[in-house]
Amino acid sequence: MTKLHKSEWIIVIGLLVLSFVPCIGGIFRMIELQMDTALEFIPKNPRALSSPIPIEIHIMSSVLYCILGAFQFLPNIRGNYTKWHQLSGRLLVCAGILAALSGLWMTHFYSFPEGFPEKNKSVSSIVQIGRQRCLRKLTTSP
Repeated sequence: MTKLHKSEWIIVIGLLVLSFVPCIGGIFRMIELQMDTALEFIPKNPRALSSPIPIEIHIMSSVLYCILGAFQFLPNIRGNYTKWHQLSGRLLVCAGILAALSGLWMTHFYSFPEGFPEKNKSVSSIVQIGRQRCLRKLTTSP
């Protein structure tokens, strides 16, 4: 058994702490979807109750990605447990793809609540800002 160095513990704990809030929120949303009733401390989401499968896929794959992904950065595990590192890496790729595809599906097919900007405008504005920054970097580099 390999002991983790102090710096490795800091990496794992830091990544797990960063993942804690979204994972707990997702777990509460999963509980809400399984009970078919809204929890009192989570805002009611009719989009989630109407089509819960993409949300469940997104939450499960994201939680798996966050927790397993934290351990992928450890040099001791990469060096001493290469089979585990490779297997969990392949699992992380699948979880990441599922999380991304389900997130894109929800963005495209779920209707946004009142007060949200239209999704096409927000996506195009993000692309426009990225394009402007890239062009600015290209024109200012020597």
